[in-house]
Amino acid sequence: MKTIILYASKYGSTEECAKMLTEALEGIEESIELVKLTGKENVDLTGYSTVIIGGPVYMGKLKEEVKIFCTQHAEELKTKNLGLFTCGMREGEEALSQLDAVFPQELVKHAKVKDHFGGEFVFQKMNFLEKLIIKAVAKAKDDSSTISPSRIQGYARRIKN
Repeated sequence: MKTIILYASKYGSTEECAKMLTEALEGIEESIELVKLTGKENVDLTGYSTVIIGGPVYMGKLKEEVKIFCTQHAEELKTKNLGLFTCGMREGEEALSQLDAVFPQELVKHAKVKDHFGGEFVFQKMNFLEKLIIKAVAKAKDDSSTISPSRIQGYARRIKN
């Protein structure tokens, strides 16, 4: 059985989570491929039994590359063992509700596993306007991370069962 993890990342947090998920699946899965969607015109899903798709959510919207990929490949994705994940600074039920809202509903209903892995504020990676918005809206003044390695480990176990 082959697994492909597809993701997009703006500042690197989603990429970090996708790599952690890859590590968590090693030893459970026969073959794992990690693919960043940025700049990828077409990804061939033939030969993969499990497809995991993840992306960051900014201001309530899923990163565009992920949204486009899901829309273009929806019919094929519904034939796969599908997993979805998001990254961002929302927490708990609010984060899970947001995941359900940002991915196409037909894929949300089909997905075997869905979860939110947390996110990060790393001010040195942000431009001036982004820093200003984060400080005003989130009331954050310092770098912070809510990435949950235990959620990622649990996700890996659930996608393979």
